[in-house]
Amino acid sequence: MINSKRQFSPYEYLPFGGGARRCIGMAFAQFEMQVVLAEILSRCELGLVDHGEVRPRRRGLVTGPSRPIQMVLKGQRSVKSPSLEAISF
Repeated sequence: MINSKRQFSPYEYLPFGGGARRCIGMAFAQFEMQVVLAEILSRCELGLVDHGEVRPRRRGLVTGPSRPIQMVLKGQRSVKSPSLEAISF
């Protein structure tokens, strides 16, 4: 796994709040999201439902996609990562 994660300031990325009142479970939740995403992507082949253009859209303080991005499960990956097979989830 490439270790080039960008570090956001507490006021730049706000799903867990910011400053002194930010969520105390933020670090665990972000780690859990990375583990789940890695597991899904290592086992499943995903594809886009619609290949149309997606533009960024401002939503309050943050930006997001202009429309929902839907994906479909195409199948299971045939080659599994040996490093992930050693870990039992």
